[in-house]
Amino acid sequence: MIDEAARDLLLRFRESIIVPLANTDADKWPIRSGRISRLCLDEFSSEFVEDIHSLRQQNISEPSIAALFRNPTHLWRMSHHLLNGLRLLSASLETQQQAILTLLQLISYLKYGDLFCSDGANTVWSPDQVADMANDLRPVEEPGAACLVHQLGGVLWAYAESLYFVAHELSVEIHGLYKVPGGYSLLVRDFFDLHPFPLWPSINSLVSHQTVRIMVMYKDLIAHLDVYNNLYIDSGRRLIDDASRYQVLIDGHTASLSQIQQLIQEASRVIEVISKVVNSWSLEEIARQYIHIFWWRKAVISNVLQKDWRPPEKVLKRVVERNIPDSTSANPSLEALRKQYDLL
Repeated sequence: MIDEAARDLLLRFRESIIVPLANTDADKWPIRSGRISRLCLDEFSSEFVEDIHSLRQQNISEPSIAALFRNPTHLWRMSHHLLNGLRLLSASLETQQQAILTLLQLISYLKYGDLFCSDGANTVWSPDQVADMANDLRPVEEPGAACLVHQLGGVLWAYAESLYFVAHELSVEIHGLYKVPGGYSLLVRDFFDLHPFPLWPSINSLVSHQTVRIMVMYKDLIAHLDVYNNLYIDSGRRLIDDASRYQVLIDGHTASLSQIQQLIQEASRVIEVISKVVNSWSLEEIARQYIHIFWWRKAVISNVLQKDWRPPEKVLKRVVERNIPDSTSANPSLEALRKQYDLL
């Protein structure tokens, strides 16, 4: 039996995830995750729960376990997959509840602010850290600087989706809006794990950098983020028009506009290479790669436990043994999702 605090967390969990799940695009490149969920989520969820238990058995602290995942969205966007996998296993309601409560607890260690982005902000940094980082931003003065910085953000987002398909949280965390003096807001776009070579052994080269941080200060920007890291901007507003100050860090070093342009070109070339490879694959090959990406979500745990991070062969065989369902043309309604993810 769970207490009232846990009930409140599970209620807020449900109300938080149904919004991005209802708003998501019905068509995904190269395949929607729901089409392969019945092929792999039972094994994935079982392994995830067992791996967390193994880490605890080794007396690894909860904050240290959370730190393995690096960014809160990594865990948030895994939540409904974990729950659906447990249901495929016919897990008890109590087991489902405890799994999500564990996930929420881990996420809480990765955020400074509200767990559920209730105020529309994904607050990862403390006020002191925001102040320190904001001091290093420079005015948008060079011609085309604002456009180039936002182009880099868009290209790296596309690059992350080429690497990880819909699971871009493995390489992207957007956080803020952080309020700074003068009516300004700071939005941070962090990109990391930009060359997962074990996932793409056939690709000769990925981008040559490991991390990119894009920080932009906006004037009077009205926008908000949901728990799945989707950014919503008021209709009619353009980020470029509201940009006031910025800084781009590539591998921790301030980047010039020419370096930004070079990275845009480099990432664009890799996107083209990966897209051509994936578009040449059969549906079964795409499904196998996406199953590998699912297991990459918890590879950080496997590494600590000194386990092979890859999915078991019995799961990969299901791609051939079972039919991959057709894609759907619409998302469930909010009410249907509210019922589906009710844990009370």
